[in-house]
Amino acid sequence: MTNEKRIPLVAEERNEIGEQVPLARERVKLPQFQFIHTFCEQGNARDSTRLVYAVKIMIYDVTVPITNTMPIWPGDPPVELVPMSHESRNKTHIVNLTAIAMGSHTGTHIDAPFHMIKSGKRLHEFSLEILVGKATVFEVPGVRSIRRADLEGFDWTSVERVLFKTDNSAHWWDGKFYEEFVYLDAGGAEFLVERGVRLVGIDYLSIDKFRSDAHPAHFIFLTKNILILEGLNLSAVPGGQYTLYALPLKLEDADGAPARVILVN
Repeated sequence: MTNEKRIPLVAEERNEIGEQVPLARERVKLPQFQFIHTFCEQGNARDSTRLVYAVKIMIYDVTVPITNTMPIWPGDPPVELVPMSHESRNKTHIVNLTAIAMGSHTGTHIDAPFHMIKSGKRLHEFSLEILVGKATVFEVPGVRSIRRADLEGFDWTSVERVLFKTDNSAHWWDGKFYEEFVYLDAGGAEFLVERGVRLVGIDYLSIDKFRSDAHPAHFIFLTKNILILEGLNLSAVPGGQYTLYALPLKLEDADGAPARVILVN
């Protein structure tokens, strides 16, 4: 639940004969996304106070839209979304559908160990419990790579899932693949292993440097069954704690899969 201050909408009490007596009423403009928090009562039926609260709940969709013109990793299969249709059998309407072709590491996606390791676990072998739960977004602006020194100043208490917001998120609309994206170096990856992190996410299509031969960050994580979440768009997300929902397509024996990812605070 968010730590935002709850806004009292109505406070009322009952007098000794059971009549409602207003204590305070405030005109509050409700946020666009909000839930009404359950009321609480104190005292007995003859002497009770009831408060009703508005609580703002933000849902961030950090998934990159899949389109025919989106940036993809050089050499990966292109995205092909082909509209198709046919007439209904009774000839009263048209049935529309889309033929889809793309790689398993298109857009926002999850890397399983089998992506780089011949004997590694496939994506379907991981519990969804790893992909749903408390996550922390750390902002690391103005760097070319994320190093151990960049990470040591953060509070790592109870952090199991970490997402890095970098300058990459501003490049999703470049109209082409961005080769100079920020990546995580080997020292930074080792630091996260030492902290017991179970999932690591970043806001472009790889956690390793473009044209890396050895893929050190991938191997450091995947050999320890730490899942990698790549291709996030964190441009609208402030640093902080959230609940992560990262649900990949249920592909059997897959090395990875596109995912719909949201953050809720």
